[in-house]
Amino acid sequence: MRKQKGGGGLEQQTLETTEQVFDFLIAPANVGRKRLYRGVSSTEHRLIPSLGRVKALQVLEEEERAIREQDLMDGFRKHARPYFESGLPDEWELLAIAQHHGLPTRLLDWSRNPLVAAYFAVESQSANDCCIYTHTINRFTSIDAVPDPYSIETTMTVEMPHVTRRITAQSGVFTVSEDPFAALDDGEESGLEIGRYIIPHALKRDVLLRLHQLGVNRATLFPSAEGIAQYLKWELENSGEANAD
Repeated sequence: MRKQKGGGGLEQQTLETTEQVFDFLIAPANVGRKRLYRGVSSTEHRLIPSLGRVKALQVLEEEERAIREQDLMDGFRKHARPYFESGLPDEWELLAIAQHHGLPTRLLDWSRNPLVAAYFAVESQSANDCCIYTHTINRFTSIDAVPDPYSIETTMTVEMPHVTRRITAQSGVFTVSEDPFAALDDGEESGLEIGRYIIPHALKRDVLLRLHQLGVNRATLFPSAEGIAQYLKWELENSGEANAD
């Protein structure tokens, strides 16, 4: 395991073998700690919410960005209302539902389960290194005490109502940023305790197959007919390796 210093004071380590990857994932030191995990398919991907990655918004002034964000959420609330089976959601629930369906928001997905993060890091099998970010917290912020997620003054880590099965399956929690265009992995600016663990691309295939053996796959992480179909397709295309001892 090779330790190094990343940009912005970020502490990072390179996991050089598959054994080191799984030693990190199942380390006893992780048990009972409020450590969260986020897997990304490339080391080039930073901890910026999806809203902050929209290029058309990046060129705007802060006030105009806020107006566009509110217009986006108002449009989703208006047009998606017939699909809210449990009634009209509050602002936090609406954010979680919008995030689930792919709308750019100020939320960033994390998981309590490091195996889930590892899956999202290695799934794409692209020819580049990937990584798992860690975020260590003291406590979660109660959303009951903050009715308006758009008026917060600092980045918060929150547990959302499980408005979708996916949040439950992925042990999902979120960070919500006061500035969704700023990178949380810039530790000196964000004030967050962030780490990064790099998985070289040469290990991604083996890590994915081992996760498959542990039951971490599209069917378990995306509990739906679509998730099952994607998993069965993957298993068919990889049947020789997936069933190997």
